Amino acid sequence: RSAKLEGAGQQEILISPNPAMGYFTVKFETEQPGTTTLELVNEQGQVVLQQRYELSDGPNALMVNGGHVPAGNYLVKIKNMDGVQTGKVVVGRI
Repeated sequence: RSAKLEGAGQQEILISPNPAMGYFTVKFETEQPGTTTLELVNEQGQVVLQQRYELSDGPNALMVNGGHVPAGNYLVKIKNMDGVQTGKVVVGRI
């Protein structure tokens, strides 16, 4: 299963697998290359993971290791020159 989310004026992002048991992939498109920051935010609004990635223009796929965060629901934020894109992921445990 995967989750898609679209916002007004935002590009679609795809998160899979969802729920995730460790690593998950965030796929999205950008209009220009550059650096992005990915944040994983818990239900209390705390940033529990922050990573920087280099993007190419067009489709991008970021591999995220959610294996060290507690099980729960998280907001995924992608911040780059195109703005902020968000999606939701559920991190579980085996």
